Amino acid sequence: MAALETAARREPGRVALVDHEQYLTFERLLDAIDRRTQVLAQRCKTGARIGVRLDCSVETVVTYFACLRAGMLYAPLASLPPLVMANVLRVLSLDAVLTETGSVGTVQAIHLSDRPVDREVVLPDVSPSQPSHILLTSGSTTGMPKAVITDQLGSMYSNAWRSTMFAYRDDDVVGCNIFGIWDAVPALHHGIPVLMISDAVMRDPRALAVALVRHDVSRTMMTPTLFAACLAVPDAVRALRRLRLIVLCGEIVHPQLVERARAALPDTAIGR
Repeated sequence: MAALETAARREPGRVALVDHEQYLTFERLLDAIDRRTQVLAQRCKTGARIGVRLDCSVETVVTYFACLRAGMLYAPLASLPPLVMANVLRVLSLDAVLTETGSVGTVQAIHLSDRPVDREVVLPDVSPSQPSHILLTSGSTTGMPKAVITDQLGSMYSNAWRSTMFAYRDDDVVGCNIFGIWDAVPALHHGIPVLMISDAVMRDPRALAVALVRHDVSRTMMTPTLFAACLAVPDAVRALRRLRLIVLCGEIVHPQLVERARAALPDTAIGR
């Protein structure tokens, strides 16, 4: 949080986060995090495991930082069939699930519309070495996914490495979907605006092209599969040519794809 607060003090009125429904300046982002933190702290105890079932959006990032401030563990949830979700909830041992509407299994639901009650709560002193994230393994080895608990310190090291490897520029706008908050957080720490791209848009090369152009995105992360699909759509290729950096991740990057990219996007750097 300290890096985000520093960025907010530097340019409080600069746009920090955008999605298909709203935008927040750095100042308003801190206010939104504070309100969400109060809701979480009034509903759950320090150390609680909070499942987050939201599309990639401004609210995802707000909730992530709120969990950190409240000393709770952030556990992203995908949209899954009921039986699969029930197994995921069992493995994660969640105390609550934050979702837009409705409920998720029998776990306590916290909704985006919830507001803090008229009482302040005392927030804990949170150390970066305390547990802060829960992620599920794929389960491909044992046939059963496992919950992996990590701390904020690991994320900080990862952010520092990526920010050095793929340095930001002051005029950057980062498009985020693949890895969601994990790509958004280091950009925000550096005071760089972030566009949160919904899953539906990210899967549609033409819709993605429109979003990238509309919001002047200069860099993004993509899977090689999605990138290959975009290279087959002229509108998407024209949009990708406006980017200065595309980082391919999540899958093996075949040399043939890199060759196609260099031919189609000669002025765009391809990182992997």
